[in-house]
Amino acid sequence: MLLRQRRVAARTVVCAATAGAVVAYAALAAAPWTSAWAGALSLLPTGVAVLALAVLALVRRQDGRMPWLVVSAGLVLAVVLRTAAAAQLGTGGPVLPADAYARLPWLALTVLAGHVLVLVGLHALVLSTTHGIPRGGWLDLLLGGCVVSAVVAFALGPWLAANGIGAVGGLALVGRLALVVTMALMAWSAVAVRGRSRDARLELLGAAATTFLLAEVTGLLLLTGGLSASPLALGVVGAGRMVAVGLFAVAALSPPGPRADVAPPLRGVRVVMATVLSTACVLLAVDHVAWLPALPDSAWLLAVGVLLLGGVRMTVLTGEVAQLVDERRLAVTDPLTGLQSRRGLREALDHPGGGALLLLDLDGFKEVNDRCGQAVGDEVLRVVADRLRRASSGPRVVARLGADEFALLLLGADAPRAAETAGRALAAVTLPVVVGDRLVRVAASAGLATREPGHSAEEVLRRADVAMQQAKRSGGGLERFDEALDAGARHRERLLDDLRALLGAPASQTTAGRVVAHYQPQLDADGTVSGVEALVRWEHPELGLLQPVAFIDLAEEHGLLPELTERVLRQAVAEAAAWRAQGHDLRVAVNLSASCLDWPRLLDVVDDVLDSRLVPAEALVLEVTETGLVSDAAHGLEVAAQLVERGIELSIDDYGTGYSSLAHLNHLPARELKLDRAFTRRLLEDQRTATIVRATIDLAHDLGMRLVAEGVEDDATLQAITAIGCDVTQGYWHSRPLPASELTSWLHQRSRGAITRA
Repeated sequence: MLLRQRRVAARTVVCAATAGAVVAYAALAAAPWTSAWAGALSLLPTGVAVLALAVLALVRRQDGRMPWLVVSAGLVLAVVLRTAAAAQLGTGGPVLPADAYARLPWLALTVLAGHVLVLVGLHALVLSTTHGIPRGGWLDLLLGGCVVSAVVAFALGPWLAANGIGAVGGLALVGRLALVVTMALMAWSAVAVRGRSRDARLELLGAAATTFLLAEVTGLLLLTGGLSASPLALGVVGAGRMVAVGLFAVAALSPPGPRADVAPPLRGVRVVMATVLSTACVLLAVDHVAWLPALPDSAWLLAVGVLLLGGVRMTVLTGEVAQLVDERRLAVTDPLTGLQSRRGLREALDHPGGGALLLLDLDGFKEVNDRCGQAVGDEVLRVVADRLRRASSGPRVVARLGADEFALLLLGADAPRAAETAGRALAAVTLPVVVGDRLVRVAASAGLATREPGHSAEEVLRRADVAMQQAKRSGGGLERFDEALDAGARHRERLLDDLRALLGAPASQTTAGRVVAHYQPQLDADGTVSGVEALVRWEHPELGLLQPVAFIDLAEEHGLLPELTERVLRQAVAEAAAWRAQGHDLRVAVNLSASCLDWPRLLDVVDDVLDSRLVPAEALVLEVTETGLVSDAAHGLEVAAQLVERGIELSIDDYGTGYSSLAHLNHLPARELKLDRAFTRRLLEDQRTATIVRATIDLAHDLGMRLVAEGVEDDATLQAITAIGCDVTQGYWHSRPLPASELTSWLHQRSRGAITRA
């Protein structure tokens, strides 16, 4: 803050000093009795300002000192040389006489050197604050300045000849003009390409160069007789130089703006370059036309220099074009497989024409990376890419869209050929891949959509993706897009939007319905109702009561299941508390998925529920599937252990249908084993199933666990499974899942002996 205040104060002092010097100089130049020596006095404040700038350049600054050191060195050199020349020639005016460069041979090159240093420093400063300008962009500005000077030299040809000024003197006169023009063009071009991302220093430098240019042009007109040597004209030259140096000093004191990425208008650059080179060619052609005045040596040298620099510029431009070609190739190419990227595919889809698009996604590819390593996974992707190339022929585009997602665009293919090629490609991709000593098996889901006239690239991609997602939900393989499938996809999108709205707002504020729990009773072997399982339902305002099959997979796929589970958990505990208050001490079971076990808030939510003291911890049962545990066994077992430490009972749900592992039973502190309904329903029909059920019951008992059998649909199954030792049964034979109010009535009726089953 203190440094900023000091800089503001310093800028104020510089502005005031410059304004005072300009006013004093203007007064001296306007007065008849002081105008003769006002020019000599103008060198004094200009020299002081330049020295002040040099001192400021030595100050440590955020954007570096080098550009300002170079700028101040160039200005010091120009002022010192001009002062020395004025002293040696015995003139005190702001404009040197016409024969100055002839009488002082050292003056031409040294003055030009000072201006070159200023231009180099300005160039470095612009590069430090602006990123993205091509290397040859600044060369274009120099070419523009040179050709302007060549035109000026051509116009001054008669005057140069009349005053005996040769090529070197002419170059010095117009070269200064070329360099100052280039300075102004450079500064204002940087301001223009930065747009709204302003850097006040560049605007000040542009103003300084423009003021400097005004002084140089006025001085040149005075020298050549274009203007009379009036006090006003001489004052413009002297005051212009003072103001320019003052603006340089204010810029040096100004804070730097943020570095900006810019994109110069390439079309405008090409137009400028073509104009510059054409003008140089015209000037050289003029030199050979007999009825026009001969081209002065200085103009001829400048025109030749422009053409030579133009050749250099063309070489640089060729390199830039080659770089753009490489960048373009990399932008549309996947570096791992060499296939087209998503951008390349979209560009191909933008071209009109028929055909079909196949989207293919590798199922479970993350497990390949986790199990075999990244290197093996990359090799599998390369093999898949090669197989896709080989499986298709004719005009086509093969692309990799993401980590394990590929696309095959068949150009001009009719529906039968597209389906045949898609099937062949899917079969080739799913063949085992041998990587070193590993045999990797991959599965894939693919969607095929016809590319019809009038469909945008987004629409074709969407249709293929709809078909692919359906294939994934169906367990893999190939699906073709049709309108019925699209209607189903749009229905799912609508459900997803409603589900997000439902779970993202308080229950009292949403218009997407509400989450409710239905409860299915669980009965002990003696017929006592000992618990209920909470099963989620969605009361949709338009679609009615939705079963879990309509939305659970959506919630799982899009990470909404933890919030949905929290709603069910809190509701189930509240209902269980109401039943306990009525004398029904029931356990209440709530399902936990794999995503819930990974949910960071799970333990906090459970603690909050238990802290409410609505039900004791042992009355809450959390059901975890085997698949949910296997997805991340170490983490799942750790979370399960922490739940049990809180007094909650843990149940292994759907036992026998997932990745059954005795190791999990050995390490998981579960209190309950829940036999899947698939075994219960086949108990009376298949002796092998009956043997498995009997062994599972014995295993649960030996581990100190109760066994719950789902799917009891009739009395015969109930009697059979109870006879072989099942502890708890659940199913439609007892009751279908009921809303809380209906279950309350069911419990009252059963307690009075009014019903024995549903």
